[in-house]
Parts: sequence; structure tokens; C-alpha cells
Amino acid sequence: MRKGKRGSSSALGVDLAIELDLGSMVKGPKTARFALTQLRRAAKAKGYTVKQVVNPRTGKPRGNESHEVWALYDEEGNELARCGVTKHPGDMSWKVTRAFEEAFEHLLAEGWMDR
Repeated sequence: MRKGKRGSSSALGVDLAIELDLGSMVKGPKTARFALTQLRRAAKAKGYTVKQVVNPRTGKPRGNESHEVWALYDEEGNELARCGVTKHPGDMSWKVTRAFEEAFEHLLAEGWMDR
């Protein structure tokens, strides 16, 4: 778009409503530490475990310098879901926070991060 021109707000609202499930959004950005604490708490209540995903060849954690990958495992050790979080201090972006919540939502129930 050129400077000074804006798209119609109704079109933007429609696009956002299609892209986002507004009924099941996390209430706001969270820190990675808080998100992992909530994940462990919710997983424990359901009998699951949470572990950082490790590359089996190297033994090093998956992710890159600024992100970590965490997964949810059942009692037999089968991976059920995984997602990444940032390692930097402060709140994760809203999009990363929502992606983290969504990755585990089908196993831990809607809104599990806000409990």
C-alpha cells in the first residue's frame, strides 16, 4: 500500500476474524518461563510429561540460538505435540504465545494457559 492509503477496516476485520479464533485466544503475551510453567502444570494434571526436544545424533537441544523446542509426552514416552519458545527475556510476541497455546490445546483443553 502507498503511504497515506489504508485498507478498509471492515475488510481488515473480516480477515482477522477468519485468521484468528477470537473465542479461544490467550489473554495476552506471556514470558517463555511462564508458558513452560503453565505447560508443566497442565501436563502433570493430565498425566503427561514435558521435555525439551533433543537431536538424537548430537544430543543437543533442538532449536537455534534464540529459540527452544519443547514437547509433550504420554506415559509410554510417545511425543504428542511440540512447539518452540523464545529464550530472550521479557514477553514473547502475541503470535508466538498464541502458537504455543494452540500447539497443546487439543490435549490440554481450550484456554489451558490462562488457568
